[in-house]
Amino acid sequence: MLSAFCVLAVALTSVIKHFISKTKFYTNSTLFLGIGAVIGGVLGQFLFNIVKNNSNQHILIIIQSICLILLLIFVIIYMLFMKGKDKYTLHIKNWLITLLIGVFLGLSSSFLGIGGGPINVAVLCLFFAMDMKSASINSLVIIIFTQSSKIIQSLIQNQLQTCNMDWVLLIILVCVAIVGSLVALCAREFYVDKIFLGTDGFEKDVGFMGSDMLRSEAIEKMSESAKHIIMMTDSSKFNKKGTIVQFKQYDISTLITDNDIPEDLVEYFKRYRVNVIEVNKEETK
Repeated sequence: MLSAFCVLAVALTSVIKHFISKTKFYTNSTLFLGIGAVIGGVLGQFLFNIVKNNSNQHILIIIQSICLILLLIFVIIYMLFMKGKDKYTLHIKNWLITLLIGVFLGLSSSFLGIGGGPINVAVLCLFFAMDMKSASINSLVIIIFTQSSKIIQSLIQNQLQTCNMDWVLLIILVCVAIVGSLVALCAREFYVDKIFLGTDGFEKDVGFMGSDMLRSEAIEKMSESAKHIIMMTDSSKFNKKGTIVQFKQYDISTLITDNDIPEDLVEYFKRYRVNVIEVNKEETK
């Protein structure tokens, strides 16, 4: 239950932050997805209890692991081969189908005991033609629905009194989660001439990518107040991909990397007037 409270705190703080910033929400789709997620959350917990009561702990873990692996394979396939391609993107408007997708997301989140962020994002992009940033934001709303449902179920079933929860630790973790989310909101108040950043991956015509949504949001807000964005990364990151687009290639002014960067990438960045500084790897040892 500690994780449920922390995930809820982070998601709620982030959504409030985006609401204050007047970020676009897909209200109708997200509302039905959220309602479906609550229903799915109840069904997922019911399914979890059935499997738990009719099998041993090892069988339950195996079933959860298989389901999680299958979902992660879906996310990986989407990110590598389907993202950004119109022929693989649907534009679902029907409220019943939207509700059923929400049920699936809530069920998987509850049964597997996960927040479901990456899975939510992939599903929202694929079925509702959302861009990555919008999908990430609307995913937070779905997470609020699912985690709230989970906590309410525990209150109804009196599980909070019997799980020996460390309430002091809970308060500390929730406070840390909220403070971490508020960093992005405060970051825009600072002005700097140059900001030095790292990245988790890069793809041509997509940009620099991160793997942590909250960290990526904080970096994005900080960079809005910077005159020059300087990206520092080793060449291995150019063979990797993240889940959140941080910056387009033309957003940065300087790229600092090692001399193993492919020559075609050097020319690619120069076309966007990015100053590429190559550091000899041998000299840095």
